[in-house]
Amino acid sequence: MMSVLSLRMTRGLLILASSLWLAACATLSGPRDVDIPLSRLEAGLAKRFPVDQKVLEMFRVQLSAPRLATLPAQDRVLITLNSAISTPLTRQPWQGELALSSRLAVDSAQNAIVLKEARIERLEALGIDNQRGQLLQKVADFIADQLLENAVLHRFADDELRYLGTQYSATGIRPTTNGLQIHFEPLP
Repeated sequence: MMSVLSLRMTRGLLILASSLWLAACATLSGPRDVDIPLSRLEAGLAKRFPVDQKVLEMFRVQLSAPRLATLPAQDRVLITLNSAISTPLTRQPWQGELALSSRLAVDSAQNAIVLKEARIERLEALGIDNQRGQLLQKVADFIADQLLENAVLHRFADDELRYLGTQYSATGIRPTTNGLQIHFEPLP
């Protein structure tokens, strides 16, 4: 028959072993970084296009074929879109390309990466004189401010926020040359 001392010692060793096992599990489920390739982000973005929007009650803006690039040195992404802008004042729509960059932020409420502080990097339109070019620049600025501010670039799937049985939250984003690196922290 086992003595009381031996029973206490066995119980203590079990508690110690359990504690060490839990500590090891906590180490496995610590902070982690996950890379999301540019192709996956671009495919998700393409699902939201084409966009056909009336702007300032006078312009119809059509945006299509989004292409995504990263600007790691600036901590931004670059989105290039085919654009067609029409108005009752002209016979033909102005066709061209709109490129804008944006900072990225984590929106915890939406479990998403959103665009912030979008700015126009380039606006090209065929057959536009300087005066109309300035008018188009104002339309493009409106698009950046009203249509793209807080727009979702990527929504996290449930399996991206759970790893080894631990729930995570995205806390940081870093553009890399071929995608985004997302930093996740375990939730308490």
